[in-house]
Amino acid sequence: MSKSYLSMYATVTDCAHKTAPRAESNAYGYSVGTRDIKGGRLLLENAKPVSQETFETWTQREVPTPDDLVLAREAPVGQVGMIKAGHRICLGQRTVLIRCSAELDSNYLLYRILGPELQQWMEDHSEGSTVKHINVADVRKMPLPDLPSLTEQRAIASVLRAFDDLIDINTGLMSDLDAMYLTEWQRMFGRSVVEGEAFSLSELVSTQYGYTASATDVGEDPKFLRVMDINKRNWIDWGSVPHCPISARDLEKYRLRKGDIVVARMADPGKSAIVDDDSQDAVFASYLVRLKPINGVFSHYIYGLLKSPFYSQYAEGASGGSVQKNMNAKVITGVQVGTPSLVAVEAFDALGTEIRAGLNQLQAEVNELSRTRDVLLPLLLSGKVAPNSAAKLLEAV
Repeated sequence: MSKSYLSMYATVTDCAHKTAPRAESNAYGYSVGTRDIKGGRLLLENAKPVSQETFETWTQREVPTPDDLVLAREAPVGQVGMIKAGHRICLGQRTVLIRCSAELDSNYLLYRILGPELQQWMEDHSEGSTVKHINVADVRKMPLPDLPSLTEQRAIASVLRAFDDLIDINTGLMSDLDAMYLTEWQRMFGRSVVEGEAFSLSELVSTQYGYTASATDVGEDPKFLRVMDINKRNWIDWGSVPHCPISARDLEKYRLRKGDIVVARMADPGKSAIVDDDSQDAVFASYLVRLKPINGVFSHYIYGLLKSPFYSQYAEGASGGSVQKNMNAKVITGVQVGTPSLVAVEAFDALGTEIRAGLNQLQAEVNELSRTRDVLLPLLLSGKVAPNSAAKLLEAV
């Protein structure tokens, strides 16, 4: 086995000398930190927007270009993503910019870094008792023995990239369905919510604070839904939600049911999610408040209300706290709205149920594609499965 290292095939630039720029309303680009990098992607929906002035000042030393890789060297170590065409990215602290030479395909390197061998290598070379980190000097020494030909690299990467492209397509369709849901709610109720005889949301729901526990990444315990699991997208990816130990008595008390709505009271007050089915054994965390509709036909109406500009404005004004904004259950349900038509509520319940069923089916497909890709990744990298064989599996999928 020949000895070869990342620095022989790529330029590795440490970005640790910079502090991430502040978020700005007039977005021209994005400031990407370690927590905005996950599973081969840059999560720009999480990243801070920055102005053109900030972006141009920030990128005087290094300007990320398409196909460059961004590696997190802390919190958590080893997450990696790729700069895509059209991205304007500022790189924050504890990130490393990797630019491949002509001998190394950047997509292949992305998947190789995501593979178990290099993930374990980075874990073994990480330091720190409280927060693990890896030094950039060690990143440059990342082993790349037995590097296949550029043609073989591209063949391997193309199969894995095709899975990720399908995942991205499904995710885009999910966003489209979510937008349809919210648009239809606004069309049916946007006017009535500010007109007519007013009543309080508290008249439609009962409330309950969540369960206090420590989350665990593995195990057979029930899922443990937290604020961070609901505040980025308008659907729940149960595959990424952790578990928690809980007694049978408390499980029954805090178990999530179809039609339940959870709302963040702290950390990101006002953010909400709806539980679409009973198939997932799950409870909700203490920073969340459960809203249980007294009449189940109102579930989708209430969820649409919580996602509306009307409620966002209410939540912004009603949130208290000088250090950390928060809303208690009384405040969350204290919003005054115009009385909706029961016929319209029933019609939207049927439409909302259908739209969300489609969205959740797409999420199930995303999870299956992800599992298949994760199984194939080490097999392709090790040569145990040939790219053309994996491509046939992809065609079947």
